[in-house]
Amino acid sequence: MILIKQLDKYHLKIHKGRIIGPEIAIRYFYFQMFWFGNPYQVNMEKFLNPSVMDLLTFLEKNLDYPFTAEGRVKLCIWLYITKCRFRNTKVNHELPLSEELYLAFNQSAFVGLQEVFIRFFSRYAFQWNQSESQYLYLFMIANYTLEIENEHVQMLSEIAQNNQTIASVNKAFFSELYRHFSPELLTEKVKKIITFSVLQIHYKILYFPSFFSIWGNINRQSQLISRPNPELNRLAEQLMQITFKHVRLEINREKTYNEESVKKEIFNRYLVILYIIYRQLDIYLNVGCDFPFEDSMNALLIEEIEDQINPKIKARFTEFNKQNSYDVVITYKDENPELPNSTPVYILLSIEHNIDFPVLEEFLDKYYQNKIHSKVNLL
Repeated sequence: MILIKQLDKYHLKIHKGRIIGPEIAIRYFYFQMFWFGNPYQVNMEKFLNPSVMDLLTFLEKNLDYPFTAEGRVKLCIWLYITKCRFRNTKVNHELPLSEELYLAFNQSAFVGLQEVFIRFFSRYAFQWNQSESQYLYLFMIANYTLEIENEHVQMLSEIAQNNQTIASVNKAFFSELYRHFSPELLTEKVKKIITFSVLQIHYKILYFPSFFSIWGNINRQSQLISRPNPELNRLAEQLMQITFKHVRLEINREKTYNEESVKKEIFNRYLVILYIIYRQLDIYLNVGCDFPFEDSMNALLIEEIEDQINPKIKARFTEFNKQNSYDVVITYKDENPELPNSTPVYILLSIEHNIDFPVLEEFLDKYYQNKIHSKVNLL
């Protein structure tokens, strides 16, 4: 009964002892069952057979498909399921794709991919066609199998973005994202990671929209309460609604998704990305340390403060110089005539003991959040 309800969630049915439904939904259901249902070591022992590993090694060396360690295991599971479907089922190989993406498969990289798998599956007397290469390509892009720091993968991602629906969703997503986080605040490396991650998410939503829940609502909610910016929660929800509006018609055509699970998956994936962006913002609190000691002792005290303060509060602690401007100042003096009246000051109760650190951390966090909010629009 539990399995039937689970299958119904994925718009799959059992008929005469067989699971029936769209081919890609069936394969992805089995993939998730193996990937999330087995311990990682079990998957490695069961699915990493020598012939498939030789195939993946050939793809890496000759066609420049750089797989992650987990990506190799995922592909082995996917190819195992593909062989089982070929062996036991009359498979419908056709997978409708946008014309732009279909034409991209005429490029040499995909022609090579096609030829390799035709030869591999001919060993088993199975027919491999272009639609199967498209299945495989979509799986590689959408399921985090590739190393992104690779020129060939960057080329693949550029081709993948030519999909008209994907391009439309990406445009809407980044237009809203950059309304809140200016791209100037992000390094090129972070922007590259985010672009490829969003591409993978959108392919996953569009072509593999039936999910096993892996997030755990209670745990995720408790984490959100303890995190510094609940506004990210609202922004993730807003981005999710924009994306779902764009993809609803596309995934409705296949009837292979559960709306609640798709929305939850989009929300959680976006929330992860927003926290990555937030943590990688190139925004620092400039802290002047005005202490009454010689340079070596001042340096030691500054180092002690750096060690005690939560690293999530990005701050640069330097010895106070009246010629410089600071976001905040830490001092031992009740008054400092050399400071502008607008500069927030934390006065240490004790230089010899650590009693100040919890309150000092709250003080620095407050002004760090203020500085972020002056540059980032999270409202």
